[in-house]
Amino acid sequence: MPNKLPVPLYKPLDRVMESQKITMVTDKEHFNKNRKRYNARKKGVIRSEAYKKTFKGGASHFYYDVQWDGRTHTDPMLQNRLMLEEN
Repeated sequence: MPNKLPVPLYKPLDRVMESQKITMVTDKEHFNKNRKRYNARKKGVIRSEAYKKTFKGGASHFYYDVQWDGRTHTDPMLQNRLMLEEN
């Protein structure tokens, strides 16, 4: 049985946030002082249509240009690292 073909999940102007926040910090004192900053997920708006990148092994992934809150530029993000923002 073949695998399903990937499809883009989000549209431009959707509000999204990071799906997981990595909290591995080795400096314990620094982490304890700034815990809220490390545990907070970034939130933003998708500014482009999905575009696909294909890698050497043949795997392809969808990317979006996301403008995070409080920033003026966009950053490319993988589709699997994003989720719709909860209201």
